[in-house]
Amino acid sequence: MPDRGQSKGSFLHLLPVALLAFAAAAIGTRAMIPWLASRGALAHENERTLHEGIVPKGGGLPLLIAALGATALLFPAAEIPSALLTGLMLVMAVSWLDDTAPLPARIRFPVHVAAAAVLILTLPREALVFQGLVPVWADRALAILALTWMMNLFNFMDGINGIAGAEAVAIAAGYLLIGAAVPGGVSLAPLSAALLGATAGFLIWNLRERGKASVFMGDIGSVPLGYLTGAMMIDLAVRGYWVPALILPAYFLADATLTLLGRLARGEKVWQAHKSHFYQRAAEALGNRHLPVVWRISTANVTLLACALWGVSFPLPALIAATVTVLLLLILLSLARANS
Repeated sequence: MPDRGQSKGSFLHLLPVALLAFAAAAIGTRAMIPWLASRGALAHENERTLHEGIVPKGGGLPLLIAALGATALLFPAAEIPSALLTGLMLVMAVSWLDDTAPLPARIRFPVHVAAAAVLILTLPREALVFQGLVPVWADRALAILALTWMMNLFNFMDGINGIAGAEAVAIAAGYLLIGAAVPGGVSLAPLSAALLGATAGFLIWNLRERGKASVFMGDIGSVPLGYLTGAMMIDLAVRGYWVPALILPAYFLADATLTLLGRLARGEKVWQAHKSHFYQRAAEALGNRHLPVVWRISTANVTLLACALWGVSFPLPALIAATVTVLLLLILLSLARANS
């Protein structure tokens, strides 16, 4: 990925692809809602969910079609790595199957690992994610693990309306801004701009209070979004900007990781659905209102984006500031529950 940088200062040309993807996703998502329902892609209300009734899921499919289509149409020479597309297709296939006929983790997880391996193992030998701190074999193994975790944590964190989409928009925007600020730019700028626009188009139908979302993203959205945003962070890391790569998704990383460790410590079955995340408990404490939680997270993400930009030149202070930001957000979400 690092040998195909987007030239610095050319990001104004990415506006058309973002706008086209936005329009295509907004129109395509609305048009596909009846089809998704007819295919059995439905989210049912139960004791582990925070929505009401039965809602079509799978809105990630038109989102991804819009992003990939807009990129191919307006940037046919963008040279998206074939390994990235191959891994994405694997993830999309297993995620769509899971949305229509739930698959066990023992089937899904190996596909996620394979998709991560397809991308990581085709990186140039000199493209080191951990910048030579570990041997090449360990660099590749850890990078596959990190990308696999990114896919799954995005899925875990997609538990209230708008949260996964808002996170993807923030990460893609941060990636583009860092690309505009650093020499050589970034590799996936056109696709990232299209993904930002398409996700915003999807949010028109999803960023609403409980019981009012027209469609959910589904695994076909959350897992591929984790894959693509993870690939962007890998691209930053191999360029030496590993601190910004950690900062941009820092809230999702913290909430998902801490929740997983807590469930492991309590002996819970971590592969089963639950309502233990910080954001889920905060939404419940606020009367099952989703938007106040998403706005709080999005506000923190703006701060994290600023920290990531700062981290290009001043990694340690930026990392400390980002850590404080995430801790304060987790405390704020916890206080919502304590005060309920």
